[in-house]
Amino acid sequence: GLLSREDVFLKDLRICMLHSLIRKDFCVEYLAGKMHLSVSQLNRRLNALLGLPAGQLIRNLRLRYFGKRSETKDSHDRYANQEVAYLLQRIESFDGIAILASNLKENLDKAFSRRFESIIFFPLPSVEERLRIWQNGFSPKAKLAPDVGLPAIARRFELSGGAIMNAIRYASLNALEKKTKVITLSSIEEGVRRELEKEGKLV
Repeated sequence: GLLSREDVFLKDLRICMLHSLIRKDFCVEYLAGKMHLSVSQLNRRLNALLGLPAGQLIRNLRLRYFGKRSETKDSHDRYANQEVAYLLQRIESFDGIAILASNLKENLDKAFSRRFESIIFFPLPSVEERLRIWQNGFSPKAKLAPDVGLPAIARRFELSGGAIMNAIRYASLNALEKKTKVITLSSIEEGVRRELEKEGKLV
């Protein structure tokens, strides 16, 4: 199965939820930190993982290697595409439960997408959910400036949970640098602006 989402927030909580529902031991493999690996190296890594006993849960994050295969222009492209095809076959023949997660579903190879029994989409949080994240994200020791209205901020900025937490961290660090506990509206807006720029959105 594939967990497709715009929001990567609380991914560890989702792992715990899956574990409680499936009630089986599982292996968690974060490939986000292995993006430097060649397809061959990743191939060997997945072979080791997929050799685990059936019934284990494998959760791989951000598998750029399963993106759309490139147009074959030379022997290097042909070799890389063959390697990706082998990985597809290896995942398909795995005699267990494989759950992968990606926030780039549109970039997945169609041949790979067809191999999923289920694709579950997690949308961005609603206004109410965003407000709860804003309200619970700051340290209890922090003090919001009088002009900071979290309900208005939650309505104004459509952000993922992860982006909200990054904006909160930015504003909090900004306050620490100024040796104050007061979180200003300008620092929150700057943190939000930075997150929107990461997503290529106009501010």
